[in-house]
Amino acid sequence: MRLNSPLAISSDENHLNNWEWYQMGFSDSDLTSYVQDTVHIITKLRTKFLKSDSILPLGNYVATVAHLEILVKNCTKDQHMLTITDLKAENKMNYAAAEIMYSPEVRKMIADNIDNSPGTTAYLKLMYLISAAFLDKTLSIVERIYRVPHPSLDIGN
Repeated sequence: MRLNSPLAISSDENHLNNWEWYQMGFSDSDLTSYVQDTVHIITKLRTKFLKSDSILPLGNYVATVAHLEILVKNCTKDQHMLTITDLKAENKMNYAAAEIMYSPEVRKMIADNIDNSPGTTAYLKLMYLISAAFLDKTLSIVERIYRVPHPSLDIGN
């Protein structure tokens, strides 16, 4: 998708640097555009999060799979529904595991039981908000727009 999408190239670099978004060029002969569905976006976020060497800084905190591993080891499965298998990045398209990871119950258990975990709960909430914004059919248009994460959005617990 990235290779086939003609991203805008301009001789006026200042013009492009003032935008918070990018644009994709179109030609009259090729009106193809590429988008990625929500399931792929969520599973990519899950895979990035689950890489063993991945520590994602979020403000003064970090998001790390170690917090989920602690939860799985110290709390019973009936409380959070996570398994060690859910925390392995080998199956990159395991959307069901992502749903369990970002569930409100898991986020609450992490926040209540694991020190220094606001980064992890924020990352998981971000995954939840993206998923809900595009997949939850019960949401109104206004609720969907509200749930699409924005840089200024407070995604704390």
